[in-house]
Amino acid sequence: MLDACSLPPTVFAPCGELMHYEPTWRRVPRKQAVFIIGLILTTLLTCSLIIAFVRPSHCGHVEEGLDFHQDVTVTPPPKAIATNGEPFPWNDVRLPDFIVPLRYSVVLHPNLTTLLLRGQMEVVFAVQKETNFIVFHGKDVTLTVVMVRDKNMREIMTTRMLYYPYHRQIYIELKNYLMPGNNYSLALRYEDMVRTDLEGLYISSYKSPGGVKRLSHWRCCCCRPARKRLLRNINGEKWREG
Repeated sequence: MLDACSLPPTVFAPCGELMHYEPTWRRVPRKQAVFIIGLILTTLLTCSLIIAFVRPSHCGHVEEGLDFHQDVTVTPPPKAIATNGEPFPWNDVRLPDFIVPLRYSVVLHPNLTTLLLRGQMEVVFAVQKETNFIVFHGKDVTLTVVMVRDKNMREIMTTRMLYYPYHRQIYIELKNYLMPGNNYSLALRYEDMVRTDLEGLYISSYKSPGGVKRLSHWRCCCCRPARKRLLRNINGEKWREG
């Protein structure tokens, strides 16, 4: 058995009487406290120095970068120049929307010997805004006849014709103005060559093992898109077949 006097003083007093125990905080020696505080301050100072030296250096070109508060300058489209060196009046990839085709007819006559292609086209269109010019698409064709007529079949004289290859556009300037609410017709005759690059009206051939040249294809590829580029709306939006 344990002797009462051998128990910790938290249970009994030295004389054997029961006494109340209240725990107390452990006191830290002064030297140890000073050491801990010094260690913390040293650690903070070391971290500050590391952050100061590791931080990326100042880049002078950053201040010269973009200023997002400045107004954005929109670059205008390049100046349109026709093949003859004159300014092309219609500098827009889209065609005028105030000329609407109603119906058209196209005739093609290819020469199987020379591969020369002759064609003629007539477009009947309505005018929604007073204008003295017509713009439509065309590519790699030589126009031999250009005629604009009113609904009474009276010819309206043309004053000049320009071609802008970058947009593949043909500009026809008229002597008189076309009036809104009236219908007019545009008649064209043109020449081109039958192509061999699988675009438009093309011909494809091959040679047999005996050296005989034979025709394998004679067809219209991309004719409808090309015809649309030339005729549709003369504005690139609405399309109606006649």
